[in-house]
Amino acid sequence: MPVFVKFIILILVCYFIGNVNFSILISKLKKSDIRLHGSGNPGTMNMTRTFGFKIGILVLALDMLKGVVSALIGFYLLKENSLEFTGLFVGGFSAVVGHIFPVLYKFKGGKGIATTLGVFLVCEPVLFWVFLLAGLMYLLIFEFGSVASLFIVAGCVCLEAIRFKGNLQILLLLYSLFLLTWWAHRTNIYKLLIGTENKVKLIKRKQVKKYKQIEKLTELNNN
Repeated sequence: MPVFVKFIILILVCYFIGNVNFSILISKLKKSDIRLHGSGNPGTMNMTRTFGFKIGILVLALDMLKGVVSALIGFYLLKENSLEFTGLFVGGFSAVVGHIFPVLYKFKGGKGIATTLGVFLVCEPVLFWVFLLAGLMYLLIFEFGSVASLFIVAGCVCLEAIRFKGNLQILLLLYSLFLLTWWAHRTNIYKLLIGTENKVKLIKRKQVKKYKQIEKLTELNNN
Protein backbone atom coordinates (compact mmCIF):
# COMPACT_ATOMS: atom_id res chain seq x y z
CA MET A 1 0.00 0.00 0.00
CA PRO A 2 1.43 3.46 -0.95
CA VAL A 3 2.50 5.66 1.96
CA PHE A 4 0.12 8.51 1.07
CA VAL A 5 -2.82 6.10 1.10
CA LYS A 6 -1.80 4.95 4.57
CA PHE A 7 -1.72 8.57 5.75
CA ILE A 8 -5.18 9.27 4.30
CA ILE A 9 -6.62 6.19 6.00
CA LEU A 10 -4.85 7.08 9.25
CA ILE A 11 -6.14 10.65 9.27
CA LEU A 12 -9.75 9.66 8.54
CA VAL A 13 -9.89 6.77 11.01
CA CYS A 14 -8.29 8.74 13.85
CA TYR A 15 -10.40 11.82 13.16
CA PHE A 16 -13.57 9.79 13.65
CA ILE A 17 -12.13 8.13 16.74
CA GLY A 18 -11.73 11.65 18.08
CA ASN A 19 -15.39 12.38 17.25
CA VAL A 20 -16.52 9.99 20.00
CA ASN A 21 -17.30 12.30 22.93
CA PHE A 22 -17.52 10.33 26.16
CA SER A 23 -18.58 13.39 28.18
CA ILE A 24 -21.75 13.72 26.14
CA LEU A 25 -22.42 9.98 26.10
CA ILE A 26 -21.95 9.54 29.85
CA SER A 27 -24.01 12.61 30.70
CA LYS A 28 -26.79 11.25 28.45
CA LEU A 29 -26.67 7.99 30.42
CA LYS A 30 -27.21 10.10 33.52
CA LYS A 31 -30.26 11.63 31.77
CA SER A 32 -28.58 14.98 31.34
CA ASP A 33 -26.41 16.86 28.85
CA ILE A 34 -23.05 18.20 29.97
CA ARG A 35 -23.34 20.97 27.37
CA LEU A 36 -26.14 22.49 29.46
CA HIS A 37 -24.09 22.61 32.68
CA GLY A 38 -21.25 24.74 33.96
CA SER A 39 -19.05 26.07 31.18
CA GLY A 40 -20.93 24.01 28.60
CA ASN A 41 -17.72 22.34 27.53
CA PRO A 42 -18.04 18.56 27.00
CA GLY A 43 -14.75 17.69 28.66
CA THR A 44 -13.08 16.33 31.78
CA MET A 45 -13.03 19.49 33.90
CA ASN A 46 -16.68 20.37 33.34
CA MET A 47 -17.70 16.75 33.99
CA THR A 48 -15.74 16.83 37.25
CA ARG A 49 -17.40 20.07 38.36
CA THR A 50 -20.85 18.79 37.39
CA PHE A 51 -20.87 15.07 38.23
CA GLY A 52 -17.95 14.67 40.63
CA PHE A 53 -14.39 13.40 40.75
CA LYS A 54 -15.07 9.75 39.86
CA ILE A 55 -16.98 10.60 36.69
CA GLY A 56 -14.29 13.13 35.79
CA ILE A 57 -11.56 10.49 36.10
CA LEU A 58 -13.60 8.07 33.98
CA VAL A 59 -13.98 10.67 31.22
CA LEU A 60 -10.28 11.56 31.45
CA ALA A 61 -9.28 7.90 31.02
CA LEU A 62 -11.66 7.31 28.09
CA ASP A 63 -10.62 10.49 26.27
CA MET A 64 -6.97 9.61 26.82
CA LEU A 65 -7.70 6.19 25.36
CA LYS A 66 -8.69 7.88 22.09
CA GLY A 67 -5.23 9.44 21.91
CA VAL A 68 -3.52 6.18 22.85
CA VAL A 69 -5.39 4.12 20.24
CA SER A 70 -4.86 6.71 17.49
CA ALA A 71 -1.15 7.05 18.26
CA LEU A 72 -0.67 3.28 18.25
CA ILE A 73 -2.53 2.91 14.95
CA GLY A 74 -0.25 5.52 13.38
CA PHE A 75 2.88 4.00 14.89
CA TYR A 76 2.29 0.47 13.61
CA LEU A 77 0.70 1.46 10.30
CA LEU A 78 3.77 3.47 9.27
CA LYS A 79 6.40 1.36 11.01
CA GLU A 80 7.41 -0.60 7.92
CA ASN A 81 8.03 2.72 6.15
CA SER A 82 10.32 3.87 9.01
CA LEU A 83 7.84 6.66 9.76
CA GLU A 84 6.48 5.24 12.98
CA PHE A 85 6.81 8.40 15.08
CA THR A 86 5.49 10.60 12.30
CA GLY A 87 2.55 8.21 12.06
CA LEU A 88 2.14 8.34 15.83
CA PHE A 89 1.79 12.13 15.87
CA VAL A 90 -0.32 12.29 12.69
CA GLY A 91 -2.75 9.80 14.21
CA GLY A 92 -2.76 11.61 17.55
CA PHE A 93 -3.17 15.05 16.00
CA SER A 94 -6.07 13.80 13.85
CA ALA A 95 -7.82 12.44 16.95
CA VAL A 96 -7.38 15.76 18.77
CA VAL A 97 -8.79 17.65 15.77
CA GLY A 98 -11.70 15.19 15.74
CA HIS A 99 -12.29 15.79 19.44
CA ILE A 100 -12.25 19.59 19.17
CA PHE A 101 -14.06 19.82 15.81
CA PRO A 102 -16.29 16.72 15.62
CA VAL A 103 -18.44 16.53 12.49
CA LEU A 104 -20.84 14.29 14.44
CA TYR A 105 -21.55 17.16 16.85
CA LYS A 106 -21.61 20.04 14.35
CA PHE A 107 -17.90 20.76 14.94
CA LYS A 108 -18.49 21.69 18.60
CA GLY A 109 -16.42 19.45 20.86
CA GLY A 110 -14.11 19.51 23.85
CA LYS A 111 -10.69 21.11 24.22
CA GLY A 112 -8.53 18.11 23.42
CA ILE A 113 -6.27 17.98 26.48
CA ALA A 114 -7.04 14.41 27.58
CA THR A 115 -6.70 13.07 24.03
CA THR A 116 -3.41 14.94 23.67
CA LEU A 117 -2.18 13.38 26.91
CA GLY A 118 -2.97 9.94 25.50
CA VAL A 119 -0.65 10.66 22.57
CA PHE A 120 2.22 11.63 24.87
CA LEU A 121 1.58 8.60 27.04
CA VAL A 122 2.39 6.40 24.03
CA CYS A 123 5.33 8.49 22.83
CA GLU A 124 7.10 9.03 26.16
CA PRO A 125 5.45 7.37 29.19
CA VAL A 126 7.97 8.57 31.81
CA LEU A 127 7.77 12.17 30.62
CA PHE A 128 3.98 11.94 30.61
CA TRP A 129 3.75 10.78 34.24
CA VAL A 130 6.18 13.43 35.47
CA PHE A 131 4.17 16.28 33.97
CA LEU A 132 0.82 14.70 34.86
CA LEU A 133 1.74 14.43 38.54
CA ALA A 134 3.08 17.99 38.54
CA GLY A 135 -0.15 19.20 36.93
CA LEU A 136 -2.29 17.32 39.44
CA MET A 137 -0.34 18.83 42.33
CA TYR A 138 -0.98 22.30 40.93
CA LEU A 139 -4.68 21.45 40.49
CA LEU A 140 -5.00 20.25 44.08
CA ILE A 141 -3.37 23.40 45.44
CA PHE A 142 -4.66 26.17 43.15
CA GLU A 143 -7.71 24.43 41.57
CA PHE A 144 -7.33 25.99 38.09
CA GLY A 145 -7.84 23.07 35.72
CA SER A 146 -7.06 25.06 32.58
CA VAL A 147 -3.63 26.12 33.88
CA ALA A 148 -2.78 22.56 34.90
CA SER A 149 -3.84 21.23 31.49
CA LEU A 150 -1.90 23.81 29.50
CA PHE A 151 1.17 23.35 31.69
CA ILE A 152 1.22 19.58 31.05
CA VAL A 153 0.82 19.98 27.29
CA ALA A 154 3.42 22.75 27.07
CA GLY A 155 5.95 20.74 29.07
CA CYS A 156 5.49 17.60 27.01
CA VAL A 157 5.66 19.49 23.71
CA CYS A 158 8.85 21.35 24.67
CA LEU A 159 10.74 18.24 25.75
CA GLU A 160 9.53 16.18 22.78
CA ALA A 161 10.64 19.02 20.49
CA ILE A 162 14.14 18.65 21.93
CA ARG A 163 14.01 14.90 21.39
CA PHE A 164 12.92 15.23 17.74
CA LYS A 165 14.78 18.47 16.96
CA GLY A 166 16.11 17.07 13.68
CA ASN A 167 12.73 15.92 12.37
CA LEU A 168 10.86 18.82 10.75
CA GLN A 169 7.65 16.81 10.21
CA ILE A 170 7.33 15.86 13.87
CA LEU A 171 8.26 19.37 15.03
CA LEU A 172 5.49 20.84 12.89
CA LEU A 173 3.02 18.32 14.31
CA LEU A 174 4.13 19.06 17.88
CA TYR A 175 3.83 22.82 17.49
CA SER A 176 0.48 22.43 15.70
CA LEU A 177 -0.75 20.31 18.60
CA PHE A 178 0.49 22.93 21.04
CA LEU A 179 -1.18 25.83 19.21
CA LEU A 180 -4.43 23.91 18.69
CA THR A 181 -4.90 23.05 22.37
CA TRP A 182 -3.97 26.55 23.51
CA TRP A 183 -6.33 28.08 20.94
CA ALA A 184 -9.12 25.81 22.24
CA HIS A 185 -8.44 27.32 25.70
CA ARG A 186 -8.49 30.95 24.52
CA THR A 187 -11.63 31.70 26.57
CA ASN A 188 -10.06 30.16 29.67
CA ILE A 189 -6.89 32.21 29.18
CA TYR A 190 -8.97 35.39 28.90
CA LYS A 191 -10.92 34.50 32.07
CA LEU A 192 -7.65 33.83 33.90
CA LEU A 193 -6.40 37.28 32.93
CA ILE A 194 -9.54 39.02 34.21
CA GLY A 195 -9.91 36.76 37.26
CA THR A 196 -13.18 34.98 36.42
CA GLU A 197 -11.90 31.49 35.56
CA ASN A 198 -13.82 28.61 37.17
CA LYS A 199 -12.03 26.39 39.66
CA VAL A 200 -12.15 22.60 39.88
CA LYS A 201 -12.58 21.28 43.41
CA LEU A 202 -11.43 17.67 43.70
CA ILE A 203 -12.83 17.36 47.23
CA LYS A 204 -16.32 15.87 47.20
CA ARG A 205 -19.23 18.23 47.75
CA LYS A 206 -20.33 16.23 50.82
CA GLN A 207 -16.89 16.75 52.33
CA VAL A 208 -17.05 20.48 51.61
CA LYS A 209 -20.45 20.74 53.31
CA LYS A 210 -19.10 18.78 56.26
CA TYR A 211 -16.15 21.13 56.60
CA LYS A 212 -18.45 24.17 56.45
CA GLN A 213 -20.68 22.70 59.15
CA ILE A 214 -17.64 22.13 61.37
CA GLU A 215 -16.51 25.72 60.77
CA LYS A 216 -19.96 27.07 61.74
CA LEU A 217 -20.03 24.95 64.90
CA THR A 218 -16.55 26.21 65.80
CA GLU A 219 -17.64 29.80 65.32
CA LEU A 220 -20.74 29.28 67.49
CA ASN A 221 -18.65 27.73 70.23
CA ASN A 222 -16.17 30.58 70.12
CA ASN A 223 -18.97 33.11 70.38
